[in-house]
Amino acid sequence: MSSSIAAEIATLAFDERGLAPCIVQDWRTGEVLTLAYMNREALDRTLAHLALRARLPSGSFVFLVSDFLSFPADDVLAEAVGRRWRLVPVVVQDPLWERSFPDVAGTLLPVADPESGRVRCVRLTRREVRARRRLHEARWDEALERFEGLGLDPVVVDSHEALPILESFREWADRAGAGGGRL
Repeated sequence: MSSSIAAEIATLAFDERGLAPCIVQDWRTGEVLTLAYMNREALDRTLAHLALRARLPSGSFVFLVSDFLSFPADDVLAEAVGRRWRLVPVVVQDPLWERSFPDVAGTLLPVADPESGRVRCVRLTRREVRARRRLHEARWDEALERFEGLGLDPVVVDSHEALPILESFREWADRAGAGGGRL
């Protein structure tokens, strides 16, 4: 894979189970054909399939929807960039719990084990809350720097409401159009 594609791949994130959401959409009609979750191997196979079939013409938008809480290895999307697809990270994060961390010191919080799903209650100290907030804010800053370094302009979704989500995409489209990008 080329290094530019490897750089694009570095922006993907998989959850604690190793899965990332994947949306397949008809490029002519915009109809959503599939919403699924895939692991890294499935993503590799999907991109290889798309590349072999060349169903997506050069310039097609490929929206990568993830929370981007962690970044994968740098070599998964090489073929996509090589085919000149426009990669757009769509970052879905809660601004309070994932990009920062609320002042919940002393509060009993339910926490699910990512492996078993078993819920247990945890009480964080002020020091633990501050440390978690610093960690989350640094991770967010690092993600933005990484996107910028790769020449990617992410769509940031931080609401479950339809209108704010639409506005996030409109703002991205305005930036892409203003920067001379083709929409």
